[in-house]
Formats: sequence, structure tokens, C-alpha cells
Amino acid sequence: MLEKSGVDETYVMVVETFFDYFYISLVLMTIIISLTTTVDRGIGIFIFLMCLFGILLITTMAGILSYLVKTGFYPFKMDYDINRYPAW
Repeated sequence: MLEKSGVDETYVMVVETFFDYFYISLVLMTIIISLTTTVDRGIGIFIFLMCLFGILLITTMAGILSYLVKTGFYPFKMDYDINRYPAW
């Protein structure tokens, strides 16, 4: 979606890679902690991880909202033109 709105491709790749690795690391930390610690010792770490999941969710929603503010709910549909680059 970001590529079509004119954002630099390098920036898009960095943001996508960051969110991918951040989310995967949070899931793996949750699984490892739940398998290796007891509930009374691990509750503090779970609260910390849930706060990180919440921050990730809020930033994702803010990104979706900013995209919708820029394009609207019904973005302009371009006609197909074989000579146009990118051809979308």
C-alpha cells in the first residue's frame, strides 16, 4: 500500500522488516517465558510483553488511520495504462 502512495521503497522495507521482527520476537519471548518460568515469577514479564503488544497495536492502528486520512475510504481508481509506470 505504501509503495502506491509514493513513499520511498527503502523506508517501506525498513518499516516492514522492523514490524515483522519485532512481532516475531515478542511472540517467541512469550512462548519461551511461559515454558520456562512459573506463573508467579513470570507475571511481571508478561505484563511488560503485553504493554509492548499494546504499543505495537496502537502504532499499527495509527499507521492505518494516517493512510486512510491520506487516501480516504474510497481512493481514486486509476485507469489501466500500459505505458504508465508502475502499471497499477
